[in-house]
Amino acid sequence: MAQGYLLVAGSLALVLSRFWVTPGTGDDMAQSRTRMVWAMTALVFSQTILGALMRHEGPGFLSIPDFPKVYGEWMPAFWQTDVLGKINEYRGTQLGWPQTSAHLILCQVIHRTLGILAAVGIFLGAIWSVRATTTPSWWRRGVVLWVFLALCQVILGVCILWTGRLPEIATAHVLIGAALTLTGWLLGLSSWRTTQDLPKRAMSLPTSRRSERSEVVR
Repeated sequence: MAQGYLLVAGSLALVLSRFWVTPGTGDDMAQSRTRMVWAMTALVFSQTILGALMRHEGPGFLSIPDFPKVYGEWMPAFWQTDVLGKINEYRGTQLGWPQTSAHLILCQVIHRTLGILAAVGIFLGAIWSVRATTTPSWWRRGVVLWVFLALCQVILGVCILWTGRLPEIATAHVLIGAALTLTGWLLGLSSWRTTQDLPKRAMSLPTSRRSERSEVVR
């Protein structure tokens, strides 16, 4: 819900800005850039929703405490009762954490997988989107910020796992995720605006007439 309010507020700020009135004319890749950035933003938004579900439904602790493996293995059969029992035994004796469920472990596996896919997609999409010489300068600056936020988000996500979910790092992870979603959404909205046929506004300019004296030489 908070992400939705943030996107609405950002959209209103963009619509009321000077850029929305005179966005310029988009080049041949403007529509492709719009689709790319919105696809990656939808992926990031889905990952954010999944992370929120894990925070609110879980016991307040990580379902997977290590990275890149899962409890020392690449993919343990956590859906099996005996394997899940060993995982919860390890959590209780070694970590002092409450028990988890196969559902929460699966959610965290999907969450980290979507994060990796989104980071790779944003990096490759950014390189692809600026290859044309007609790429506007505002897009290049926005994409640099977009990639930087994605890199910070990945680093914070790994730090959460390695530090046992420190509140400060987890809070920064949520904030950067919101900024990453907003940046991608506004980039796509701005690129879409440049592809629209805008009505030409007639501007009445005041004209001053000067009375000049002319001498007729005969």
